[in-house]
Amino acid sequence: MGIGMKLAGIMFLILVVVLGLGYWYYQDQQARMAILQENNAKLTVAVQTNEETIKVMRDHEVQQAAQIAELQTGLNQATQERKDLEAKFHDRDIAALGRSDARLLEEKINKATQRVFDDLQVTTGGTPDPVPLPPQKPIKGGANAQ
Repeated sequence: MGIGMKLAGIMFLILVVVLGLGYWYYQDQQARMAILQENNAKLTVAVQTNEETIKVMRDHEVQQAAQIAELQTGLNQATQERKDLEAKFHDRDIAALGRSDARLLEEKINKATQRVFDDLQVTTGGTPDPVPLPPQKPIKGGANAQ
């Protein structure tokens, strides 16, 4: 065997090793690309989910802002009504009215209470009962005593 055959054998071995390494490298890259494609698909789904979540959160933000504005308006109205009632009670001496005409005060309080109950029934979805107030009893010892 001559040097040419030995050299050809060594070249053949080198060629087989290089081809083996090339084949291994190709297979490794294919496996990595498959993993990367799978990860890319997962990330795409995650991005879509995040975008949908952000959209829903923005919609909720707009709804909450509208609800907050509505609540603030209601609070402002309630505060004004409270101030008006405070002014009315401040201007009236209920004790003096009770001492001077207890029956009139009782009628006013009963009517106002009935209106509040009627409003509460309407607010909660019911209909107010047209129940008459109980008959008045004479007040002993008051200004209207008989």
